[in-house]
Amino acid sequence: MSRFEAYPITASFSIEVVKPKRRISSEMAFLIDEVWKKLSADNDELFNGSLLSFQDFNGSKIIADFAEYKLFLAQREVPELREWLEIRPISASSITMAADSYLVGQRSARVTTDPLAYELAPSGTIDDEADDRGKINLQMPFVKELIEETAIPQEMIKSVKPFLLVFDKMTLSWELCAEIIADDGVIKNFEYPVKEYKDLLWVPRKNMPIFRAGREDEFVPLSLFLLDYVNTHVTL
Repeated sequence: MSRFEAYPITASFSIEVVKPKRRISSEMAFLIDEVWKKLSADNDELFNGSLLSFQDFNGSKIIADFAEYKLFLAQREVPELREWLEIRPISASSITMAADSYLVGQRSARVTTDPLAYELAPSGTIDDEADDRGKINLQMPFVKELIEETAIPQEMIKSVKPFLLVFDKMTLSWELCAEIIADDGVIKNFEYPVKEYKDLLWVPRKNMPIFRAGREDEFVPLSLFLLDYVNTHVTL
């Protein structure tokens, strides 16, 4: 049985932001702060921003709220907190293409999830900058991640099209997935920073089966799922 459930989305799909329902006691707040102190001491690049958290889905609209990142990390480190915090992240995962090639990144050793793993790039959390008066701007997280993590300038982005919602039954998290088409010139005209990624490379579509064949265990599982999905359902 597949780890992932896929829900194709259309132009009418939306994400509505509401107030969080969770209540945090003083004892929970103390525990959360202790976890945060430990994790941030081990990683001085850790930042307590916001992330989008799932509440409900009716097939065409998600209801969600924002939570502090440290709450999610505390829930991950102390599973007993999940019942009270109920943070189910909604993240952004991209399939970025130019010149019929996929953009693939190898995550840095300092990221908190799947360090050094390969993935379709970029990916990241959806924070409150995407909140447009109670609704999520669905393109903004992808544009933001692409610019920040790869330094591809906005004028080189030809299109951003969210096309799929994926539920991960193992982590109880959600991924909003989009196709990003960049100008073919990005492949040869730009050098990429390596803060979020140890490496970034363009893999021609025809070479992807060979590229992934020797790295199946090194890939983020969602990226492998998306590659299989687009090969059977979508023409990018």
